[in-house]
Amino acid sequence: MPVINRTKSLGLLAAAAVASALVPLSAATAEAAPAQPAGYAGSCPTAGTVTQGWHSGHDGVDIANTRGTPI
Repeated sequence: MPVINRTKSLGLLAAAAVASALVPLSAATAEAAPAQPAGYAGSCPTAGTVTQGWHSGHDGVDIANTRGTPI
């Protein structure tokens, strides 16, 4: 009786399962949408004056506003 390498067998089984789910390269490239340029995705949490911006020695942005203003 042949000796079966369990790790190799499981690897081949996993590879076969993944390969069956892949989209053929020709189908993926034929209908590819043009890439959109990246835009600014951030937002300002509140209105106020920026008193200190982010830099290598400061891990945040300080915004001055009236005491108790929610941010």
